[in-house]
Amino acid sequence: MKKLGHVSGETVLPFTPLAGPLGFTPLPAAFFIFLVPATVTYLFAVEVAKRRLMRDFAAEPVTAPAHGERYIGTKRERAGA
Repeated sequence: MKKLGHVSGETVLPFTPLAGPLGFTPLPAAFFIFLVPATVTYLFAVEVAKRRLMRDFAAEPVTAPAHGERYIGTKRERAGA
């Protein structure tokens, strides 16, 4: 929420009386018309990629070795073998 407040404040700042002394100029409306769908598309693409990666490369659940066994790398071997 804190970041959203910062972004909102920084977006509104060029439209306030402080804009002149700070040298800010408002962005054109076309920028904001582009920004919203571009952001939504980006977030959708990231979510799709994340789900595919999690599905394809999810690690198998790790179980504790049984008594007398140990893990060597990814293989389960008998202790002392």
